[in-house]
Amino acid sequence: SSTSRGLGDVYKRQVLIRFLGVLVLYSILKEIPFKPAGSTVKNSFFLYAIHFPWVRFFNKTGAVILKGNQVAAAVFFLIMPFLILLVSSVAGYLLKHTVPQLYDILSGGRGQ
Repeated sequence: SSTSRGLGDVYKRQVLIRFLGVLVLYSILKEIPFKPAGSTVKNSFFLYAIHFPWVRFFNKTGAVILKGNQVAAAVFFLIMPFLILLVSSVAGYLLKHTVPQLYDILSGGRGQ
C-alpha cells in the first residue's frame, strides 16, 4: 500500500540522517587531540573478561543481605560499576604480579 511505502521512505531518511550524524560527529572527534588512554581503557578487555562473575556474586550477596530493601538495592545498583572497577583493578594488579601468564590471557595481551 502507499501508506506503508511512505513509512519506508521515512525510515530510510531517518537511517540516512543518523548515519550522516555519526559521520559528522566522527569527523569532529578525530580532530580533537585527546590525551593517551589511561590504564582503565587499556585494561578494558580484562575488565570485560572478569566483570560478569563478580557482578553475579555481588548481586546474589546483595539480594541476601538487603532482603527486599528497594532503596538500598537502588544505591547498590548505582555503586556497582565503581565496585567492579575497584575489584578488577585489584585483581589485575595481583594477577600481573603473581600469575602474569594468566593475566596476559585474560587481558587479551593488551594489559600493561
